[in-house]
Amino acid sequence: MKTKKRIQVIAFIALEAIIGINSFGQKNYEIYEPKNWQPYFKSIGANGDFYFSCSRLLDSLPDGHYTFYSYAQKDSLKKEFSRRIVIGSYLNGQKDGVFKEIEYRYNKKKKQYEIFQVYVAHYARGLLNGYTEEYIVIYHELFTSYMMINYCEYSDGKKNGMEILYNNGYPCKVTIYEKGETSKILMDRGIYPN
Repeated sequence: MKTKKRIQVIAFIALEAIIGINSFGQKNYEIYEPKNWQPYFKSIGANGDFYFSCSRLLDSLPDGHYTFYSYAQKDSLKKEFSRRIVIGSYLNGQKDGVFKEIEYRYNKKKKQYEIFQVYVAHYARGLLNGYTEEYIVIYHELFTSYMMINYCEYSDGKKNGMEILYNNGYPCKVTIYEKGETSKILMDRGIYPN
């Protein structure tokens, strides 16, 4: 059991090291509680509602490494059902490097938070460049596994390469894109295949 916890801690430190490389020497910004996030995110809808995700972060912010927490610092030990963290860096005023959204859920049985869902996006010069992926983390008694939700490749902000949509961890639609345009649909079994 201690080995499993060590592996999770090592994996988290490794992910932070990857982001740390991009933000070396930059200012770190830690923003707690969604009501304080609004100056950093684009609003959605006519009523000015906010949805906090990597894609909704403003296109231009001061250089630095940003971490947004969905809870107040003083309440950080409060046992809520779900928490969200958004992490990313800006260079030359633009998104640059790996951006992550991590949703945690509280496991009442284990009395601890566990990573539930992860979204990863790669940016260069303010545009999606590389790949995005989203997956759910599944905890078993002896090991942890991951169930993919989607995967997509980008170049200069446009889909370019493969996009795979998953249902219950299995590919259900595979599309090839060239410069943002659909080139070929390799497989389309629908969202709920029989």
